[in-house]
Amino acid sequence: GLFSPASSPDQRWIYYTRLEKAAGSTVLQLPVDPLTLRATGAAQAIATPAGYAQQLRLSADGQRLAMSLITMDSNLWT
Repeated sequence: GLFSPASSPDQRWIYYTRLEKAAGSTVLQLPVDPLTLRATGAAQAIATPAGYAQQLRLSADGQRLAMSLITMDSNLWT
């Protein structure tokens, strides 16, 4: 699925998270028309964090992307 969309301050990019089946997620950047928000090109992967990225936020100047990560570990003893 696609999650946690965020747009750049100039409305020319949409950033979102795609969950991967194996584990973790990929953060993608999609170019869009700022008036219609329709895609103007293909999405490009910009990060593959070690965990599930969510709550994407861009800085006011659009130069930095922040996110929360969820990681899952288990320690089972038999």
